[in-house]
Amino acid sequence: MEERQTLWLKELKASRTTFLAITVVIAAWDLFLFTQTNAWSRDLILALSLLPLAVLPFFSLIAGVTTLRREWPNRTRVLSRFLPLQGMTILSIKQIAIFLELLLGAGLIITGATLLGGTLIPPDFTPPLRVLVVVGLALSTLAFACLSQFAYIAGRLCGRFSVLAAVWVFLLSLWGIGRLATLLVPLLTGLPNLALRISDPTAADLLTPSVIQIDPAPLFALVVGFLVLFFLGAWLMEHHVQA
Repeated sequence: MEERQTLWLKELKASRTTFLAITVVIAAWDLFLFTQTNAWSRDLILALSLLPLAVLPFFSLIAGVTTLRREWPNRTRVLSRFLPLQGMTILSIKQIAIFLELLLGAGLIITGATLLGGTLIPPDFTPPLRVLVVVGLALSTLAFACLSQFAYIAGRLCGRFSVLAAVWVFLLSLWGIGRLATLLVPLLTGLPNLALRISDPTAADLLTPSVIQIDPAPLFALVVGFLVLFFLGAWLMEHHVQA
């Protein structure tokens, strides 16, 4: 427990700079939008203020690499290996730190959008849709972080060609996950569909919401693929990556 706490505190300390940078960028973007409130429509301001939410998952690609990359120059990789902690524990703590950074960033984005746009949530954006968006952002953030971490760890095995190897591993991993999902989806067709009830404020009958059926098989297949990368990356980090 003490070893995990040591690594966790180290990650939180390292996350302060990242969160500060996210805060400055979001504040600057919202300030720019505020200067355009008289020239642009309210709906446009609201949409642009929420636009950074779509960038957060891609930011996790960079964060997944930087959380590992800073280990080697600072020689803290040695500390991480001999705390002692398993590779899965190390990567899990780093992914949680990344997720918290982006969660706080999402909170800042939503707060800024609320101040700029007034009413943040449109009437047709029902609770099920909100849950779907939040879960989608969370899963994509963790998936991108997992992908970049695995590519970086695998690249470290190639010495001076680590950057080129990491790029190839990244691309091949995307292809492999796609192929794995293609093979798994037919096996998961028996899963029950997810039903989302969505009310349409423009419809004549407001008491009868529309129901959207979502097939969970592709999502489960992708989750399995990224879990394979996570466990493989943890195993490589624990047994083959040298400090």
